[in-house]
Amino acid sequence: MLALEIELLTGTYRATAFNDRGRAEWPIHPARVYSALVAALADGRNDDSAPECAALDRLAALPAPEIWASECGRRAVLDHYVPVNDLAAIPSIDKYLLDVSEKRRQLAEAEAASKKERARRRRAYERAADKLQQQSDKSALADGRGNTAAAIQLVCGNHEKQARTFPAVIPHDPTVHFVWHGSSLAPPHRAALNRLAARVARVGHSASLVRLRFRDSSPALGHRGQWRPVENGPLTVRLPLSNQRELLDAEHQRHRQCVARVLPYRPQRYGLASDSSPRDAVASPFASTGWLVYEVVSPPEGGARRLLHLSRAEELARAFRGAFLSAAPADLPEVLNGHAGGGGASNKPHLAFIPLADVGHEWATGSILGIALIPPRGLDTDASSVLLRTLARLEDPFALRPRHDIAVWVRRLAEPPLSQALDAAAWTGPAHHWGSVSAVALDNNPGRLDSRDPDVVARAVDAARAILVESCRNGGLPAPSDVSVHRRSLHPGAPAARRFMPFPRGGQGTRRVCVHVEIRFDVPVRGPLLLGAGRYFGVGLFRPLRRRQDG
Repeated sequence: MLALEIELLTGTYRATAFNDRGRAEWPIHPARVYSALVAALADGRNDDSAPECAALDRLAALPAPEIWASECGRRAVLDHYVPVNDLAAIPSIDKYLLDVSEKRRQLAEAEAASKKERARRRRAYERAADKLQQQSDKSALADGRGNTAAAIQLVCGNHEKQARTFPAVIPHDPTVHFVWHGSSLAPPHRAALNRLAARVARVGHSASLVRLRFRDSSPALGHRGQWRPVENGPLTVRLPLSNQRELLDAEHQRHRQCVARVLPYRPQRYGLASDSSPRDAVASPFASTGWLVYEVVSPPEGGARRLLHLSRAEELARAFRGAFLSAAPADLPEVLNGHAGGGGASNKPHLAFIPLADVGHEWATGSILGIALIPPRGLDTDASSVLLRTLARLEDPFALRPRHDIAVWVRRLAEPPLSQALDAAAWTGPAHHWGSVSAVALDNNPGRLDSRDPDVVARAVDAARAILVESCRNGGLPAPSDVSVHRRSLHPGAPAARRFMPFPRGGQGTRRVCVHVEIRFDVPVRGPLLLGAGRYFGVGLFRPLRRRQDG
């Protein structure tokens, strides 16, 4: 086997998608990396480049690789106003050189043409040569001074600015692998490619600094996605053609970095393969797709958006539920209002109001960025229609008021979220290993977890584990193979368990003990994973735990 390892040294990848200028490319496309290797070859100024050329040609002839890349967060794409590169301020003969080169090529191709056509092309070539000479003489007379009026425009404060965008993604794991199963390179080819890889400083934008290396040992997949070439996958990826190096050379001779250029490539559809097929994964009682997500936004009158800490998830969830019920019809079905026929709490899965926070990375703040309405799995058409009609009665945006002096404005997401925290895929797996983001409010009191007596604490921990195992079984999940109870979450940015207490807030209902939980299953479980007495109000939300990469 053969693998190309790409490490993003800054943890960020900046490259514009080839089919959407407002979106970043992810995962990294092999054709883009191949171009970086060819650029390293050209920059090497090595007279004996035959071994590298042969190795690049062999690499381009390999079949489509698997791409192992983690999920990513996407930065908001904003306009940045940058100074225009005003070439009028600097004498330039590039376009005249290109014109002469093109006219010379056309004249050479006219050998089989008529005498009249050859004469026409010769006159065109001579006119282009005269213009080149005139511009060359003009530049020499200017002695590098250029156009003074145009140069003044380049002075700070005078120059014009043009809007540009710099789409970027922040992957959970900064390492990406291209993996060719069943393919290999001869040692001389691999050595030549590694010499080129050592000279590659960036892939994509100049700020996307990278380290590349080819290896013949299998890397660890970890919790990254495994993109495979398929016939009808959802993602189009650009791959190098078998003669890609020659095409890139020809394209460079054409554009000379002076005119627009297009990267040659062959398109290939890719699909994401999970570590288990969907039918092997056990589904939670809540829907993994079809979430109705509202993002926190600035007030209509302006100002900063109000970002509450995740420890206030219950308050914000109850505020949203209150707004929802106030707009709902009187005959709201049990699956949406959570009330049984007699007026008590329903014991069937029903609509959950789940705040989603910025957690899981080094700079996570734990701030609530949005709230998702998650229906139970298999919601029927009639109930779904009632849900959508009720939400349509709410203004967009509208204010949630967890307290009379706090207004959190939210707006329905109509496009794929820029923030990874608002993406349902980040919360649903499937996965074997899960960790709580918001603490679990245990269904029963396990005893004194805060006792100074180690024996008392040990008994309370065992009781808490038993309660959690029973919660999984009651929720239609398999019995976990291992359960650990913690005071703090294993996800960076998530608040400590004590900050979710008392639960419930407001002094109504039985007080619950809140703990953070790490849980493992022998079979993959497809989320969202919600456990405990607060699972319908965002207390007891889990997220897959990523394994560290090896090698």
